[in-house]
Amino acid sequence: MATKDLIMDDSLITYNIKDRSGREFGQFSFDPSDMGILKRYNEVVKTFESMDFSFSDDDIAQNIEKYVEIENIVNEKFDYLFNTNISKSIFSITSPLTITPSGKPFLESALEAIGQ
Repeated sequence: MATKDLIMDDSLITYNIKDRSGREFGQFSFDPSDMGILKRYNEVVKTFESMDFSFSDDDIAQNIEKYVEIENIVNEKFDYLFNTNISKSIFSITSPLTITPSGKPFLESALEAIGQ
């Protein structure tokens, strides 16, 4: 049986992800006119606001377990927000929880950059 391609007229835009030096470290495509992103954004923000990002000073094993759990949730929520596997590209150079020179976690800086 022959198969045929179905070409959709979409509004996808592809973005190259670069560091401050201009080196490309990833790429993703999404539809910035996707009206569903507003609903998803509000859900993601609520999830992040309800999360406890603090770590214990005493229990390293517990911190590692919590860190992995938080990182998995952040990756899942970024992918959900943009309806694509964006987390693999964005967080390929550092963890979403890494504190940037601005004092913000990398996940926050990434959201701000994408929002622009």
